[in-house]
Amino acid sequence: MSSPRESCMGVDLTVTPWLYPGRWPTRSGTLTSEGWFPGDLALAEVGLDGGRRPVVAVGSNASPGVMQVKLREHGVSQTVPFVRACVRDVRTAFTAHVSPRGYIAAAPVRQAGAETSMWVSFLDDDQLAVIDGTEEPNYTREHISDPVMLFTGEVL
Repeated sequence: MSSPRESCMGVDLTVTPWLYPGRWPTRSGTLTSEGWFPGDLALAEVGLDGGRRPVVAVGSNASPGVMQVKLREHGVSQTVPFVRACVRDVRTAFTAHVSPRGYIAAAPVRQAGAETSMWVSFLDDDQLAVIDGTEEPNYTREHISDPVMLFTGEVL
């Protein structure tokens, strides 16, 4: 039986695309080069204080194991806070193409009245550049102007 640190780790979609979107954590926590550390701290404050930007993850980027592989492959810090959030007027849907890694990815879709549980990761500039690069060619990062309610009670 795996420990809570390992339960959302160990997925490389480059090798196993059929495991998309990877394993999502069961609670908020922090990814590091050492693994996954669950914890309900005010991670949003930690992330924003460090010059990080909140990014709502829709598909595999909500999996700490997938994110660790992407960040490690590009030689950037693997330390990323993840916080569960409620996003209003958005739901997820599958895209109409097969990704370069071999799976059909998820994408956000506007839907009035929807309330969707998603993950928010807090990325620094280097991490954000890596994630943007791994999502090409069928990807455009969008700014969400609506408030996002974190499960910690904080509002972004």
